[in-house]
Amino acid sequence: MNNQNEPYETNPARVVAKAKSLLAETDYAMLTDVVITNKTEFAQYREFLREAVKAPKNPTTFPNMPEPEWAEE
Repeated sequence: MNNQNEPYETNPARVVAKAKSLLAETDYAMLTDVVITNKTEFAQYREFLREAVKAPKNPTTFPNMPEPEWAEE
């Protein structure tokens, strides 16, 4: 996964575009058949992204994307 803790974004349109892109990139983590042990981290990360889409702040610093912790079968 990408490290998203990059210099902050100041353009609201780019904040929204980046947040939507990161949401799409992490959709898989919320699927019921994906077994990762840190779904809560992904849920919190995605909540930040949804808030950035609804009300982009100027500036916005994106947090690091969680790394999936795959459950053992």
